[in-house]
Amino acid sequence: MYRLHLFTLLAVLLAGCTGSPADVQVWGGQGSEPGQFNEPFDVAVDADGFVYVTDVRNNRVQKFTADGGFVLAFGQQQFEKPGGIGIGPDGTVWVTDYDLDRIFHFDPNGKLLGAWGGKGDKPGLFSGPTGVAASRNGRIYVADWGNHRIQNVLLQ
Repeated sequence: MYRLHLFTLLAVLLAGCTGSPADVQVWGGQGSEPGQFNEPFDVAVDADGFVYVTDVRNNRVQKFTADGGFVLAFGQQQFEKPGGIGIGPDGTVWVTDYDLDRIFHFDPNGKLLGAWGGKGDKPGLFSGPTGVAASRNGRIYVADWGNHRIQNVLLQ
């Protein structure tokens, strides 16, 4: 019996092992020009296949086609240190700012739709928010790093 379980486990592990990736594409490089990065931190893909990347030291989000073609950059006037990024079911973009303790909301073309938060430990306030995700039911989930919690926010 023991050998059968061990053999089954080994077979399952080997079946899931695919080896090296079949296709790897790379784009970017260090810098501040469009398509370059200075500390890319997080990445999200929308329903149309566009790729959004937070570019921490350049204080921006960059949007790309699925194969790495630069589309636009946004958020430079709003951010101190953009970190986590998530795409809502409506295609809007949510970005955390670790230094400002705020959450920013943009349309897919980089237009600012709103922002909320601030420094603190009360609900709706943050201490170094890092990750963000949007659900289909209108809830935004934020990893509130410094407060050691997740905030689950329903926006109206």
